[in-house]
Amino acid sequence: MSDLREEETSVGSNMPDHQEQTSTTSSASGCHHDVASSGSPMLGDQEQGSSTMQNAPDNQDEITSAMNLLELESALTPTITVVEALLLSGLNISVKNIIEALQLIEALVDTVSSNQTPPFIKVIKHNVDTNAYAKLSKGKKGSSSSAQEDSPEKITPHAACARCQHDPAITEPALTLRSCLNCEAVEYCSVECQLTDWMAHRNLFCVNPSVIPLDTLAKPHRVPFLKTHITNAFARLAKGIWLHDRHKQDVYALLIDSFRLREADDFTYGGMTNNDSVYSGRVSSCPAFRRFLYQAEAKGLMPPWWSDQKRVECLTKGIDKRQDNYHDLHAMTRDIEIVVVYEDAIMTMQLRMFAESVLGKGAAGSDGRLMLQKMVVAEESARVLSK
Repeated sequence: MSDLREEETSVGSNMPDHQEQTSTTSSASGCHHDVASSGSPMLGDQEQGSSTMQNAPDNQDEITSAMNLLELESALTPTITVVEALLLSGLNISVKNIIEALQLIEALVDTVSSNQTPPFIKVIKHNVDTNAYAKLSKGKKGSSSSAQEDSPEKITPHAACARCQHDPAITEPALTLRSCLNCEAVEYCSVECQLTDWMAHRNLFCVNPSVIPLDTLAKPHRVPFLKTHITNAFARLAKGIWLHDRHKQDVYALLIDSFRLREADDFTYGGMTNNDSVYSGRVSSCPAFRRFLYQAEAKGLMPPWWSDQKRVECLTKGIDKRQDNYHDLHAMTRDIEIVVVYEDAIMTMQLRMFAESVLGKGAAGSDGRLMLQKMVVAEESARVLSK
């Protein structure tokens, strides 16, 4: 006890000598030392002490709020998320060396995950436009000036907390949502919600589109086993026509893999399983996949040629147990396997976004709508700049 008192006395006696230096260092770093140093002079000034005591609850709230909204940019600069690591890895992935590729990517993911810093959020201020997402998908007729105002860069989708779905536009207009500092594509009402959502978010959608090479978006990789190749995939996802203009075998494969990846994500990051799923001990996930197809049909996401017969063909492909059929509903999958088989890390994002459009929400309660809008803008920008 005496040691603690001596230490406090020593710190207090040195405070005036280092007060100016502490203030200078804090302002330069932008860290929470600024909050601590601003409080120290008030504690040493008796004249201001009384007013400080009277306003103690308000000051305490301000300090707590400031510390919860730290923007430690210098600490976060050298880090990347797992999704970004896959996109930027540049690995020469081929189905011919699938085992080696799996080992390389697993080592990459393990390295990134072990070095991952805790998440931080920042306050963003915007006017919530409840019709913005519809405008982005359908477009808006009118003059050039109105079209410019409703461009994807300027509008913001109607957003709620990605974890608890708290919607300030409806329940609490005075509350400002806070966005993920890395991707700015998800918003949270509190630090607690982001910490709870961090494990799923960093592996699913935490990507800054600006770090993706232009060629990756402007000239998408041709998946070797797909018979047709489409461009502007994210714009098609936003419009609900991602499966259109594809060969039927491609549609079957994408539907099956989108569902299988969603099952894996729900189980890995949310601990959720379907009763009729391989993750709950069933031999096959075919019954759950059939419901997935019904939901996609009900939302108008299927191509124009889709019919009951095509649904049966798709289910038949999913229950094919042959070794050369990767799209097997009897087997579990992982995002790493998707990257290897499709030879493209960005396909995992597309498959996840399609599953979200079918089921109405992201894996493990995540929300990829803002990320989809950002990818649409990035994709269009890359296409224009590459001309």
